[in-house]
Amino acid sequence: MLRRRAGRPLDPAPAAAARGQPAALAYWEAGSWHRLRGDGPNEELRRLSGTYLTAKDVRTWHATVMAAVGLAVSAGLHGDREAARKRAVVRTVREVSGYPGNTPAVARASYINPRVIECFQEGRTIAADLERLGEGGALGRPATHGPVEEAVRRLLLS
Repeated sequence: MLRRRAGRPLDPAPAAAARGQPAALAYWEAGSWHRLRGDGPNEELRRLSGTYLTAKDVRTWHATVMAAVGLAVSAGLHGDREAARKRAVVRTVREVSGYPGNTPAVARASYINPRVIECFQEGRTIAADLERLGEGGALGRPATHGPVEEAVRRLLLS
């Protein structure tokens, strides 16, 4: 969930609703609700990262990492059969699509890097790195951050 410095998580529009306005994203800061405007999240991401980074880039990376983890788990369960690999891809894409609330078609076309699926179909996954899920993690930080992200990066570059 996107957080602003010294603010609470973005919340769907309690402030807007209280003022009789249509629902919009808002955040709590300095004792009051503030509407999220325009390119605010992207500006904040650029400021924090020091690069040209957008919210879409973050969603795409997170979906790609989650897909790589899902396919790595599936690799050990389904063996080498083509039909089983196809089912594993469908199941993983469906699961990943649920996090941002997209359809599986949108998740596969717009968020999951196709290279992860290609590698899975070629028999290459991050399965050896799954034991590192959550390694060095802190409370509230996704288990997929850190070593597993690095494993996905190496897979995509292979």
